[in-house]
Amino acid sequence: MKVLVTDRRHASLEEEKKVLEPLGVEVVDGLCQTEADLINKGKGAIGFLVSYAHITEGVMKALPELSIIVKYGVGVDNIDLEAARRLGKYVVNVPDYGTEEVALQALSLFLVGLRKTCYFGAEVRNKNWIENPDTEIIYRLSIQNLGLVGFGRIARKLGFFMENLVNKIYFYDPYLKELPDLSDKYQSVESLPDIFSQAKLVSIHAPLNPVTKRMIDEKSLSQAKEVILVNTSRADIIDRLVLEKALNSQKVIFYGADVFWGEPPNFQDPWVCQFLKRKDVLITPHVGWYSRESERDLRRKAAEEVARVIKGGKPLNLLN
Repeated sequence: MKVLVTDRRHASLEEEKKVLEPLGVEVVDGLCQTEADLINKGKGAIGFLVSYAHITEGVMKALPELSIIVKYGVGVDNIDLEAARRLGKYVVNVPDYGTEEVALQALSLFLVGLRKTCYFGAEVRNKNWIENPDTEIIYRLSIQNLGLVGFGRIARKLGFFMENLVNKIYFYDPYLKELPDLSDKYQSVESLPDIFSQAKLVSIHAPLNPVTKRMIDEKSLSQAKEVILVNTSRADIIDRLVLEKALNSQKVIFYGADVFWGEPPNFQDPWVCQFLKRKDVLITPHVGWYSRESERDLRRKAAEEVARVIKGGKPLNLLN
């Protein structure tokens, strides 16, 4: 019996092996780059542990023994969920491994946008000592409102971190089934434009799916005024040309993100290069999830989902 690690960013498979080898499972390091790699190396595998590899219907059909596909992380836009459902294969994610880390990444991007620390630091490195910072739009944090698009684990953790730093916290989540206990600082709103009309600080925490793709559009930003926009979810939730227009008009005065449209970016694309050079943009390379502790948690929890199926049970975080 074997489990294939299709692709990975971490240095070893030690955590996965600790969980699976006692069950008699061989953990195979795939380093797959193509659909053919996945099919050839996946023969006989009961499970896949997946980072960025695209798990298509063709891959699943070619591997009848494959029972469970576990995503290292939350977003599963690289896995064909509908095909997996039809073919009877579990698709599972790990939603609770780096909640604190991603929320802190969002907070750090807000602080950079508010205080312009990267910009001023770069100016000093270029031997430019700016004595009059009033050419930059800088606001006092304590009188600003925070807007959260999506109100899951990470959004709530960010709210917890910022509750005593901001004036009010507005959130928009039409799929929220029940509200947790919240302080009076929190208030739900009915639409995306409401978020942008109420908050100077807006953070994106929605999953990417056909409904949310490019949902941050001209209509959403119609009420925005000098907003600091942070995205630690998925880049395609935002229409990039609409965002560029909003930055040019200063409806958005800073965009900080730990995601990009195509990862890694195509650095040969003139638009990409121009966008990344903007002083009102800061992109980090999808590292917000990472700490030494969160990486270990992620790998262990992913392997434990496969172990549950091997033992005859069902996964905890089943998506289909």
